[in-house]
Parts: sequence; C-alpha cells; structure tokens
Amino acid sequence: MNAARRQVGCGFWLLWMLTNTVAVFVFVGVFVDVVGVVGVAVGMVLFGVSVGIAQWLVLRRQVSSAGLWVLASTVGGGVVGVVAVFVGVFGIVAVVGALVAGGAITGGAMLWLLRQSAP
Repeated sequence: MNAARRQVGCGFWLLWMLTNTVAVFVFVGVFVDVVGVVGVAVGMVLFGVSVGIAQWLVLRRQVSSAGLWVLASTVGGGVVGVVAVFVGVFGIVAVVGALVAGGAITGGAMLWLLRQSAP
C-alpha cells in the first residue's frame, strides 16, 4: 500500500527546530552541571544517538535510507558537543556556532533523506 505523504510546511520545520534547540539547551545545561565541560562532547554524541534512533522510528516509514539519520544525528550531536567545550572561552559565540554547525549537518541530511523515495 502506497499512502500519499503529507506535505510538510514551514510550521513543521520551525517547530522541529525549536523543539530540538530547546532540547539541546536543556541537555547541555543539565549535563554540564553533572559531568563538566569535557563530558558534554561525549554526552552530545550519546544525545545524538538516542534522538537519532527515536526519530528513525518515525522516519523509516517515510523515507528510504532512514538509517543514515542516526549517523547524521550522532555526527551533528558530536559537533555541537565539541564546539560546546569552547563555551567557556568564546561564550555565546560558541553556543550559536555549535547549534548552527550541528543544525547544518542534520538539516542537510534531513533534506537529502526527504528527497529519497519512500520504502
């Protein structure tokens, strides 16, 4: 059965970005208090893996090669974590840079995946 896919508009993408940004800030804020700055890099990789797997459960029904989303989410989370290590040195610039870099990786991967045919 080939069900028609629902069109995704700007509202969905804005909500997707907002919820993921809030999740990262909450996670980093809690994780820094618990394990310190170096642990944030490792923690963000684990965060990327766990979020990637959870989101893959939804994406696998919509796009082929959805398993690559777990890799993209892990790499994006790792980049955010590594850049976040420098927050103490660069402050808000590092936070914004981390989110932009991680968002570019995962956003690019998502665009590529959504252009793939449904399984």
